[in-house]
Amino acid sequence: ENQRCVYLSQDHTVEAFDLNEKKVIHGDWEQEPDSYAAIMSYDNRYVMNIRNDFTCQIWRINSFKKSAVIQLEKGFTYISTSYDGNTVIEGRNTGTVVLWDTNTGKIVHEFNHTGSINSIALDSTDTYLAVGGNELVFYNMKTMQELKRHGKEGLVASEVLFSADDKVAVARFSSAAGDNRANRFAFFSTETGEILDSRAIDDNAEVFNFSVNHDGSAIAVASFSTNARVYHRTDETEDRWYPFETYPVEVMFSPDELLVIAADSEGTVKIFDAATGRRAVTADKDHVAQAEVPARLAFEPISNEGRLADLMVSWDGHYLLSCTATLAHIWDLSVGRALTQPIVKEGDFFDAAFSP
Repeated sequence: ENQRCVYLSQDHTVEAFDLNEKKVIHGDWEQEPDSYAAIMSYDNRYVMNIRNDFTCQIWRINSFKKSAVIQLEKGFTYISTSYDGNTVIEGRNTGTVVLWDTNTGKIVHEFNHTGSINSIALDSTDTYLAVGGNELVFYNMKTMQELKRHGKEGLVASEVLFSADDKVAVARFSSAAGDNRANRFAFFSTETGEILDSRAIDDNAEVFNFSVNHDGSAIAVASFSTNARVYHRTDETEDRWYPFETYPVEVMFSPDELLVIAADSEGTVKIFDAATGRRAVTADKDHVAQAEVPARLAFEPISNEGRLADLMVSWDGHYLLSCTATLAHIWDLSVGRALTQPIVKEGDFFDAAFSP
């Protein structure tokens, strides 16, 4: 199946690009004036354009069929499409999550919360929705029923992500006072919203980014420290540390989880062998002794000119996207340690993303 990415060109028009055929996909979205942002849907079939007047529209790439025009609120904090492209999900700073029908351009449902919406996660069947804000709330999208609500005074759910198998949700809770140096990660069932068994995982440095592995058994965290870290949900002997000269601001697993990909504050991307980075463990009643396995790079470091605005890996792990404010690179990871550079787009970049 062809992989695609979408971006705003130098003149703020929307371009979709086919990574397999290495060519621009032409469509009516290219004629859109005054574009604010462009999004590719989860299933690789839709392009969404958000205009400067905060209206948005979706095109089906293969048929060029377009949706109704949807009028977003100026203060929206989150925007995405459902996997089937029939719903736009909008989070607002008023605490409202709005579900729009893309065929009619009308609101079909609203979920109300207190405080701004920080993060929203949706599973690949368009059934389960998790909303992070002053509280963490789980919903069933088919029945529009609330499943579970979690809240604690003084904490907010700053970010929530689903594992790729859709079974586990991971939320990062931080201080409601805005202190990003006190972070706690918690694991939940996406189907019920119930909290899952895990050890206490805290990161007391400013967290810039985190990601979840395929089955929700581990998370990778980039924070204001000299290591990108992988924390296992239940077994601390499976934790991994990957060093940087400065500090990591982005981190993710490759889809096959053989690599940990991270970028530092100066734009350098390091791709580590995920089996390395293990610290020595002294034997006790709970642990068998294990030797240290120093972190090892799987590829040569990638240098970018300036701090990264985006770092993404394609759904099959074949391509890596690194994007600064002025330059985007797409790297072919299938060729081994000598990275190639099949696509370079120059100019002023304002947004970039991979389809899954």
